[in-house]
Amino acid sequence: MQVRLIDKFEDFLKLEDKWNHLVEKSQSDSPFLTFEWLVCWWKSYSSSRSLFVLLVKENEEIVALVPLMIEKVLFRGLPIRKLCFMVDGNSLLVDFILANKKEEVVKNTLDFIFQRKAQWDLLAFENLSVNCDTFKILVDLLKDGSYLYGITSGSPSPYIDINSDWGSFFTGRPKKFREVIRNKQNRLKKMGEVGFERYEKLTPELLPILFDIGAKSWKNKKKRAISSTKEKRDFFECLSQKASQNGWLLIWLLRLNQKPIAYEYHLKYKDEVWGLRSEYDEAYREAGPGTVLDRYIVEQIFKDGFKRYHLGWGADFYKLRWTENIRKHRTILIFPHNLYGRILHTLEFRLIGKIKQFLLSKGKIHA
Repeated sequence: MQVRLIDKFEDFLKLEDKWNHLVEKSQSDSPFLTFEWLVCWWKSYSSSRSLFVLLVKENEEIVALVPLMIEKVLFRGLPIRKLCFMVDGNSLLVDFILANKKEEVVKNTLDFIFQRKAQWDLLAFENLSVNCDTFKILVDLLKDGSYLYGITSGSPSPYIDINSDWGSFFTGRPKKFREVIRNKQNRLKKMGEVGFERYEKLTPELLPILFDIGAKSWKNKKKRAISSTKEKRDFFECLSQKASQNGWLLIWLLRLNQKPIAYEYHLKYKDEVWGLRSEYDEAYREAGPGTVLDRYIVEQIFKDGFKRYHLGWGADFYKLRWTENIRKHRTILIFPHNLYGRILHTLEFRLIGKIKQFLLSKGKIHA
């Protein structure tokens, strides 16, 4: 088994014919590991980052792909070179792309990375699903005592399994929750004509509408809106074109008196829907446009016959009103056996832990 490093974008582009074929055979088949997603992501966010894609072959056949990168960041206030997945907050699933001989692939990949430990200060496999094979294999490998590592909590990801009709599901939601939705629907209707729109093809006016709503949302003040940065705008322009071509695009729009006031940006992939972004015009916050649009979308997804609806990162209270199902994730942090690596490990897993315990005991923070 041979592992090869792809660190030039032009060499990465040559993998287009092989990439998605392997993604479809993997345990983590999703839009976030596809060639289209990663190309758009790298074109938009590659500034100050270095490509570190690993290609694993056996008998000239590609058996695994690992989309990694190196970025310079601060870790607990210290400057580091972090080797990590090629992702940001928009990517709802990360993993090695592999189908067979998983244990051997993961071990060979880890060995290859450590042969190049002079290039990085921290190896971070962030937000791996605790149920994915990669996470389980890594945990078993790291237990042999030769690695300096630690495991931290990751972001939760709620989802709705669609295994009933819409009416049965909705009446099964808490009564108070249904009342809140009904009150907000009535409040919005009193303000004028309410309309819903669904887009599965990109139109010239669609993204400017989303960007305008994002600029008027509370997220924009924190640079978290879809239009907050050029990188975000570039990424969603590229992604929307690819998704529209591939039949993945699913954008929902809420209008009040013909004016767009809220949207949700989804991808439909195979028999699942993935929620990426949701924003609303802050001027209409009291009317609850996000809640009203949510209710409409969930009903439509049920009626369309999808099997699962992913609500995105974070176990926010409004998401947990829709479902009790949560995909759990963990982050594996691995450090090189050198002075700086030991300092970083001690800082993260000894000092920070003791500080947190102290603050908990004093009631300064909550578990």
